[in-house]
Amino acid sequence: MWSFEGDYRRKPQQRLGGASKTRNIERSDLLSQLKADRDERESQRRREAAALTLQAWARGVLSLRRTKLNLRHQFDSHLALVRAQGISEASVIRLIALLIRIFHPREDSDRLLATCQLVLREQKQLVHWVCDSCDRWMYLLPRLANMALLVITHPVQGGSTAVSHAAPLRLLEIVLAPDSWSTKLPPSHQHLFLAAVYSHLINKGYYHQIVQLLITRVPEVYEASEDPPPPSLTPCSTSSSSLSPSPPP
Repeated sequence: MWSFEGDYRRKPQQRLGGASKTRNIERSDLLSQLKADRDERESQRRREAAALTLQAWARGVLSLRRTKLNLRHQFDSHLALVRAQGISEASVIRLIALLIRIFHPREDSDRLLATCQLVLREQKQLVHWVCDSCDRWMYLLPRLANMALLVITHPVQGGSTAVSHAAPLRLLEIVLAPDSWSTKLPPSHQHLFLAAVYSHLINKGYYHQIVQLLITRVPEVYEASEDPPPPSLTPCSTSSSSLSPSPPP
């Protein structure tokens, strides 16, 4: 049975004294809370971006190491093939191009030494190669000379064996001396070739390296020395001054 006495329907409850204290937040506190939430989201976004950057950097370093390791294997295989079958302009170009991509003074000094020896062995052919493909060798020889200079000036690390500097010094002497190209290259091409060589070396810190080389390799005037300074250092320190600043005819 239904009772029809009193109110049986629920009525909305109204608080005549206003909202409860738990929900009564001041405007300044609300803005502060919103600002703190935004700062937290921004900090999280920066942390995620930093993590992505570090991951990309690590992947790039590992990929570069794998690529250089693969190129070093290609260089060693091609060098063995050249020693077995004989040298040619294409084989020397490939060796120098691979060396440019992988070169590090500590890890690739032996590879540079072998390349310098091959180039010096074909010194007469080198002049003809430069005459026939001057633009190509204007790119390759300055970089080979810079790598040779880096090997000479690079300090020997503890525990590692010293590398012979005879072949790199001889290469620098040939490449940097104008007399090496005066008989084959026309004067205009000779000037452009030497200018390209010295421009690249100077941009790579040529004079700083020469100063370091003279300090470490040449004894003082008043200092007694049993071994004379290497004669190949003289062209390195004086050849650049012999270039005429005037434009080629």
